[in-house]
Amino acid sequence: MIRNALRRGWSLWKAHLADSIAYILIVAAIMLMPLVPMLCLVSKTAWVKWCALIGVPMFLLLVLPMRRNAAAVLRGVVRGECAMNDASLISCAGYRAKLLHGLKLTGLLLLWAIPGIAATVYAYVMYTGGADAITIVMAISKLGGNDVVRGVYLLLGIYAATWLPLMVGSMLHSGARHAFAAGSKALLKGRRKGHCAVWLVSLLVAVPFIAVAAVILGTQLPPVLKMVKVFQFSGLGSALKTMGLLLLADFVVLLLPLVPLRHLMLAAYDHGEKAGEA
Repeated sequence: MIRNALRRGWSLWKAHLADSIAYILIVAAIMLMPLVPMLCLVSKTAWVKWCALIGVPMFLLLVLPMRRNAAAVLRGVVRGECAMNDASLISCAGYRAKLLHGLKLTGLLLLWAIPGIAATVYAYVMYTGGADAITIVMAISKLGGNDVVRGVYLLLGIYAATWLPLMVGSMLHSGARHAFAAGSKALLKGRRKGHCAVWLVSLLVAVPFIAVAAVILGTQLPPVLKMVKVFQFSGLGSALKTMGLLLLADFVVLLLPLVPLRHLMLAAYDHGEKAGEA
């Protein structure tokens, strides 16, 4: 069943390649809308900066229902009922039920994300006022046994580990949206291992992105760490910006086009012609 779902997802992605681009653009446009209020952060007026918080309700009201729409569209694609760029991606039908389901699942995932959120808040507080740059660099150096470079790698590894629980939670709840789209929780009964297996295998679509990202970090990060090590902060912002743009280009070119493939594999497992098999 799992192998069939992976093959089915691959064949559907190839057959709907043009539609998948439109699917990506529509989904990305809706997901980026809540980021627009973040532009308020560049203002020098305090009360205007607080307007950036509008992005939170925008995310809940726009993105959560849209993700349920996307699951329904993927189900239709697997069943041969619609294309990936179907208008139902932006449908408001059943909005209340979609929003409530999204809020429930988001609440569950937030519990899994507590370690990562706590680490991020702590890092933000330390960076913005808890300590000066030299103190932070010295602390990182101490973490790495008086080696700044080693300390940075250890710190990044620890920070990444704080987000592992969220990945586990996402894997365990990976079938929830598709069960909602089908209108039946029965899709989740006795199939969690299958959901997790497909979720894990589908992560292989990220291998090209990860490989290129490793090359980018391998070439761009050492000069950045060298500047930090000698407390040369004048060119640090420019170097980080260059590295960020390269990683963004890597994401857009090598990962973003493959996201629908991963979603189709998950949908095919739940809504394939042999969905009754475990």
